[in-house]
Amino acid sequence: MVARKPRTQKQRKVASTAPTPVGGTTVPPAGGVAGVPPVPLQAPPPSPLISEEYQRRLNEGRKRALKEGKVLFRPPFGYKVADGKLVVDEEKRALVINILEHLDHEWPPRLISEKFGIPSSAIRRIRNNPIYRTGEVRYAGEVVFKVEPILQKGDK
Repeated sequence: MVARKPRTQKQRKVASTAPTPVGGTTVPPAGGVAGVPPVPLQAPPPSPLISEEYQRRLNEGRKRALKEGKVLFRPPFGYKVADGKLVVDEEKRALVINILEHLDHEWPPRLISEKFGIPSSAIRRIRNNPIYRTGEVRYAGEVVFKVEPILQKGDK
């Protein structure tokens, strides 16, 4: 067994100022400076951002914006936001129509993804989202407004 060296006076002082729990959990001294008393942790004050009134006003604002046809989410592939409204991105329209035609011919999303260089997850979203064929915009499971569908009746 190896004998330990006795602590120096400086080592004793640093060890004696280490944070000790006072009424619960504590934060170590600021910057690890010796001689600073520990600060007990306290719960933050209740936030007004999560109050019921705030939540109610937030939901009312969302509903009002959706009734006006404003977009509160990232636009689907092939659409873009112009003046707060959802419109067809003409540069991507032909690509989305090709993807939808391949899906109609029962191509797997993985093969379509490889052919067009788009993630297969985007292909599955195109397949499952009614906006491309009917123009229905859904939010929280409900149809909130309609826009121009990418796939028109004469496109096939």
